Amino acid sequence: TIRSLLLAACNFMFSSALVHIPLADATAVGFASPLFTLALAAAWLGERIGPWRWFGMALGFAGVVILLRPPFLFAGEPTHWAMILPLGAAALFAFYQILTRKLATLDDPRTTILHTSFAAMLVTSASMPLVWVWPSGLDWVALVLLGLLGGAAHGLLVLAFARAPASLLAPLSYTQMIWAVIAGLLVFGDAPDGVTLFGIGVIALSGVVVAFSGRPKKSS
Repeated sequence: TIRSLLLAACNFMFSSALVHIPLADATAVGFASPLFTLALAAAWLGERIGPWRWFGMALGFAGVVILLRPPFLFAGEPTHWAMILPLGAAALFAFYQILTRKLATLDDPRTTILHTSFAAMLVTSASMPLVWVWPSGLDWVALVLLGLLGGAAHGLLVLAFARAPASLLAPLSYTQMIWAVIAGLLVFGDAPDGVTLFGIGVIALSGVVVAFSGRPKKSS
C-alpha cells in the first residue's frame, strides 16, 4: 500500500511538471532518483557502496544542479518553480525502489505487481470526480497504451530488483534520457539547449561510473 501511494504521488508530480517544463528537462531532473536510491541502499539495505559509486553519485548531483540552473551559477537563467516537481518525484521513486527491493526478497514478483497496480488504481480513481473529462477516441488509445506499457515496465522493474542490488540497477535507468529527448523533440517540438544537454551528459556519465563500478572483477 505504501509503495502504491509513493508510485501514485510520483506519477502525479511528474505529470504536473510536464504542464510547465519540457519533457527532457523534467526527465533529466528526475534522474536524481538513482542518487537518492544509492544513498538509501547504503543506509537502509546495508548495501556496500564503494568510492567510485560515491564519486558517481556526486557527479550526478552536479548534473542535477546544472539542470536546475541556480542564479549563483547561471546569471540571468531563473529556475522555473516547476523543476521542484520532478525532483520531488525522484525522491519518492527512490523510496519506492528501495521498498521494491525489500519486497522482492519476501514476496513473489507477480503478487507485488498485482497489489501495487490495484492499490494505485484505487488511489488515483478517488480523484476522478474532481477532474474527470470524457476522453476522445485518440485519448482512449493513448490511455490503453499508457496502461499496458506502464504495467510492462513495472513488471520488468520488479523482476530486476528481485535479481540484482538496488544500487547497481538504479543508474541503468539513465538510458531513458535518450528516449525522453527524442520524444520531446518529435512530439512536442522541445529542443534542449546547451545547458540542458551538458547537464544530461554529466548525469549520464555518473550513471556509467556507477554501473561499471558494480561489475565484478575478472579473476586472473
